[in-house]
Amino acid sequence: MAAQRLKLVLDANPDQHLKLKTEVTRKTRFTPVRRLLSDLPEVMLSAKPVWAMSPLQVSRLLPLKESFDLVIFDEASQVKPADAIPAILRGRQLIVAGDSRQLPPTEFFTKTLDDQDDGIDEDATLDSVAAVETAPRRMGSMTRDAESILFAMDRLLAGQSRRLLWHYRSRDERLIAVSNSRIYDRSLTTFPAADTPDAIAHIEVPPSPGIDGGTNSPEKEVSEVVNAVRAHALAHPDESLGVIAFGVKHQHRLEIALEAAFQEDPTLYATLNQNEAEPFFVKA
Repeated sequence: MAAQRLKLVLDANPDQHLKLKTEVTRKTRFTPVRRLLSDLPEVMLSAKPVWAMSPLQVSRLLPLKESFDLVIFDEASQVKPADAIPAILRGRQLIVAGDSRQLPPTEFFTKTLDDQDDGIDEDATLDSVAAVETAPRRMGSMTRDAESILFAMDRLLAGQSRRLLWHYRSRDERLIAVSNSRIYDRSLTTFPAADTPDAIAHIEVPPSPGIDGGTNSPEKEVSEVVNAVRAHALAHPDESLGVIAFGVKHQHRLEIALEAAFQEDPTLYATLNQNEAEPFFVKA
C-alpha cells in the first residue's frame, strides 16, 4: 500500500521527484531536512510516511507547519508540556500514551545538542521558542502545573482516557506480578513466559504407524494429544485451549479422534467451549 502510494505521488510530482533524486546522490552539503520537507512535502512524506524523533529534534528538523496526519507520544509521562507543544503543532491528530505511575519527566531532552554544522539551519530552534510562547495561551490552563504532557492530556480529557491492560514486556510473568498486585490492582493481563521450566512440557511418544503405514500423523501421537486435551480440561476447566497440528492431514486425524472423545464424554466438549470468546480449536 505504501509502495503504491509512493509511486502515484512520484508520478504526480515529477519536479519534487527529480529534486529528491538529486539530493540522495549528494556526498556533501546536504540540504537540511526542514527545507526538504518544505520544498518537497508530498514526496518526502510518501517516501517516509512514519517519522520517529525526540521532541527537541522535531523543533530542530521539521518546519513549523501541520505536516503529519497523526502525532504519537510514547512514554508521555517523561515529556514536559513545553517540549511536547512543538510536535503537537505539526500534526492534525494526537495520541498520548504513558503511565502516570512512572517517575516524572527527566532532563534527558533538555541536554545541549552538538553545535557542529550538520546541515541544520541556524534558526532551526526558533520554532520551538515561538511555539512554547504562543501555544500555552491557546491551550488555556491545561498545562499549568502539569509536570508532563500525559498529565496535561488527562486533565483535558477529564476522565475520558483509556487504559491499556495487556502487559507483554516481561520475559517472566513474575517480574510484573508485584507491580500488578500493588500498583495496578491486578488489572493487567499478563502472559506466562515461554522459556521457564513450567511453561512448556515435552511428552515423548513411542513410534507407531501413521497414515498408510508411514510416519505422518502416528496413531499413538494422536491418542496422546487426545489424552492431553482431557487432562487439561480436567485440571484447568476455566482456561482456554488450542491444538496446533503439523499439517492438514494430521489436523484431520486429530479432529476425528477428538470428535470420538466428545461423543464418549459430552462434558469434555462443554468444558472446552464454555468460553465463547476463546473456544477450543484445532488448526494446522
